[in-house]
Amino acid sequence: MSLPTDSTADPAIAQTIKQCGSWLVHLSKMSERRLEGYRRTHDVSGESEDKVYVTTEQNRQRSRIKPKQKAPADHIKPELLHAAQLAKDMIKYAREAELIDLANAGFALIDSLDELWKHRAAREIDWGGAVNLLRAALTKIAFERLTVEQCDRILQFIQQCLASGNVDSSDQQLGLRLLRRANLDPWRVISNPSNEV
Repeated sequence: MSLPTDSTADPAIAQTIKQCGSWLVHLSKMSERRLEGYRRTHDVSGESEDKVYVTTEQNRQRSRIKPKQKAPADHIKPELLHAAQLAKDMIKYAREAELIDLANAGFALIDSLDELWKHRAAREIDWGGAVNLLRAALTKIAFERLTVEQCDRILQFIQQCLASGNVDSSDQQLGLRLLRRANLDPWRVISNPSNEV
């Protein structure tokens, strides 16, 4: 079995293929076409049929192209910057007694932490635990009652426990101390679910 040959094919390749026997097939334009598969089927009557699967370079490239997606780690840094900015805004609004803006920034911060939680697998386990710790501490609180000091502790938590390098259990302990100093106990919701801070 053979495919039509091309006059531009390398003569040495064509000669080698002819010498190797009928199971090899000469493919025209070797740089553009490649053998993808070969199958020989035998009929009951003794007839055999050869089928060659060929692909072109263009088809191979098309199959390799995948839509560009951001890696989970690429989502984390912008979201951390956003969370830190929200915490800074909370400090400003608490200082100026802009209670509605303070509450809005607080809820936006919870949304930002939820987004970070989605990408927790891209970082170490303790980092995900720290995100969860802050998220739990901010659950069911009245953001408009937060003081400047509490908002500052939230910003410190983000900068020192989430945006730092590798996070380990010591960073979680630091975060827990920061939250307790701010009177934002993460286990408050579990121990007393009906009360808000």
